[in-house]
Amino acid sequence: MERLRPILLNWVQQGTGTVVAFQKLCGVRPIPSEKPLTSTSAATNTTPASRTGASTEQSEDSSNATVVPVLNDGARKKERVYGTPTNMFLHYLFVYGTAAGHELFYIIVLPFLYWMLDQRIGRRALVVWGTVFYVGQLLKDVLKLPRPPSPPAMRLSNIYEAEYGMPSTHAMGALSLSMILVIAHYQAGYDFALWKGLALALTHTAVVCLSRLYMGAHSVADIVSGLVLSTLILIPFVVWGEAIDYWFATSGWVPVVVPLIAIVAVLIYPKSQHWSESYGDTVTIIGVAAGSMVGIWSLGVPAMDMSAESIPRQFRLNHNTAEGIILQCLIGFVVVFITRAVLKLMLLALLPRVLMPPRAKAHLHPHLNFDNVYRNYQIEIPTKLLVYSAIGFNACFTSPFLCGQMLVSWPFTD
Repeated sequence: MERLRPILLNWVQQGTGTVVAFQKLCGVRPIPSEKPLTSTSAATNTTPASRTGASTEQSEDSSNATVVPVLNDGARKKERVYGTPTNMFLHYLFVYGTAAGHELFYIIVLPFLYWMLDQRIGRRALVVWGTVFYVGQLLKDVLKLPRPPSPPAMRLSNIYEAEYGMPSTHAMGALSLSMILVIAHYQAGYDFALWKGLALALTHTAVVCLSRLYMGAHSVADIVSGLVLSTLILIPFVVWGEAIDYWFATSGWVPVVVPLIAIVAVLIYPKSQHWSESYGDTVTIIGVAAGSMVGIWSLGVPAMDMSAESIPRQFRLNHNTAEGIILQCLIGFVVVFITRAVLKLMLLALLPRVLMPPRAKAHLHPHLNFDNVYRNYQIEIPTKLLVYSAIGFNACFTSPFLCGQMLVSWPFTD
């Protein structure tokens, strides 16, 4: 890996000129400001120390904790060049593209698709989504390759400044998820023109990928490596997708094996010496995917019936009435919101007193500063794993179950 890194680093650096040229082509102009166009949290004003050489500081509350310091990136921040858009159509198009590759977008959109469309397709999409994002985030923290330097690249947002660049998980997620949704529907016998579905998937992928160049967040090398990697990961899920789905639908080992895989994946993940959102975001994805798979298994969603009698299938919503659609969304998002709010509050109040060493616990204030406590892997990681596993389970089991009971209907017929 050490021999490969200089080669990849050179590839990334050589592509900076392409990023700047594309930004200028799209109407981005530099502005004399230290602040980006889009607001960010305090945590996003940081960059990995390997790129900045910044000094670090550790709060007293997190002494002897698993991880550490938040970076003091003031010197580097002053050197950055931020951009302002002049072509608002392209700007909003690429803002959508960036948002469509964020973990939060998937956490909102995937449950909606699962509730409204074929839940068996949703199961296949969740497996691919969890696998692709975990591998992408893992490689980022193994390779430790920087994002395009600024200057010369212009930043329109610094939301991902605390993460490394290669591969682009935006590119990986956009290609793999859109393609598996199209291919899985086609393999299941749904009646649509395959080329139209593929064209739509590739258009979505292109917008997401180009948005990362536009924002100055990725080089061409980051995007190309992400697309190649996601294609390689997608192949077995396409070739053996039916067999994989059958196991997740019928095996009694699912509620045992899936959580174990999630725990092992968290434990073997390379931890940065400096706190960043990368590790926590990865655990969020693992938690949602694992909880969702167990929830779908508990709900009894069957494997896809590939018999000739059930083909071709027509696209339809799981609920045939507006009342059903509204009720499912209302129940679903309320259940997810309550799960996150209550469980996060409970765990952030409990875990610091259980997991932190005695010296650190002595400094805990009765009214905890959650921001400081959360920037501690020893607390953040188990909290996110438990909270988002519960969210995934309740989104895929509790919410459809409650809605099914109220509507006295069940959407598992072909």
